[in-house]
Amino acid sequence: MSRKSRQDQRLYLYDLGNNRCPICLSSFDRSAVRLGKEVTLEHVPPKGLARNSKAMCLTCAKCNNDAGKRSDFAAISLARQIRSGLDLRVDFPDTPPMSGKWPLDGKISIFGRPGLNPPISADMKFSIKYSLPTSEYAAVSYLKSAYLSVFSLLGPNGYTYAKSNSLLNIRNQIMNPLEHIIGNYAYRSTAHDVDINGIIMNREQQHWAVKIIDCIVILPRGGDESFYKRAEELETKDRGAFKGPFWNLIKFGLDHRGSSTVKESVDIKEDFGIENLFGIVKEVIDIRGNMRNYVVADHQGADVSLVELPRD
Repeated sequence: MSRKSRQDQRLYLYDLGNNRCPICLSSFDRSAVRLGKEVTLEHVPPKGLARNSKAMCLTCAKCNNDAGKRSDFAAISLARQIRSGLDLRVDFPDTPPMSGKWPLDGKISIFGRPGLNPPISADMKFSIKYSLPTSEYAAVSYLKSAYLSVFSLLGPNGYTYAKSNSLLNIRNQIMNPLEHIIGNYAYRSTAHDVDINGIIMNREQQHWAVKIIDCIVILPRGGDESFYKRAEELETKDRGAFKGPFWNLIKFGLDHRGSSTVKESVDIKEDFGIENLFGIVKEVIDIRGNMRNYVVADHQGADVSLVELPRD
């Protein structure tokens, strides 16, 4: 079977309900989705940061391009230089600048130019310059990937999540990466964390935890404006030992089989008689009489988003 064209992918996601930008919440027009100039496929993680990047959802071209030029570029540059060495500019007197490489665990290499190399002497002087994007700036790229992962897992109900009070600050942080809007949200993963990219619903501490490459990004369940003020409490040696349902990163509204993961929002508060439903497993009998398990992923007022648990 041939792969879908980019236009087909965009229209498919749009028809699944991805009809607004999850970052700025601007609406999409179907003709714009078809053309692909104002509406683009958003890759998670960003291309250049990971080999397993996938076109996860639709975002407006402005949000996609702004991130690509700023936070995504910083994350890709930082990861590349940490992996292969710092990019150097080497200045000798009376010689055009040369480039160089400085592996963090090795010797500096300077790439000369035929006929332009300065004479080597014991007392020669030169200067070395390099620059690295700040880790805080690059971390916004991981925040964006994590947020879009949870949004896509929730499918059309992701817009309810996106509009909650706590997510307003997260979306603003993504759109304004140079500003310090929210507190600590990204942590380097450890050997105790899951090995693959994925989303965990942490029932014990009531938040999402999203593994993106070598980082774990924590996200509020929605509606909690004080979440990141309490984030320091989550920074413990056991923060990677999350307990709760786990999903691989998926495209908007789909599971690994390409079928819908999100059940329509329903009111099940009366069944449980409690206010906080986050993480509760709900058994549902489908029209064929089969028992299917859903987990409460987010709720806003009487509307509850249920995400189907992966089958064993």
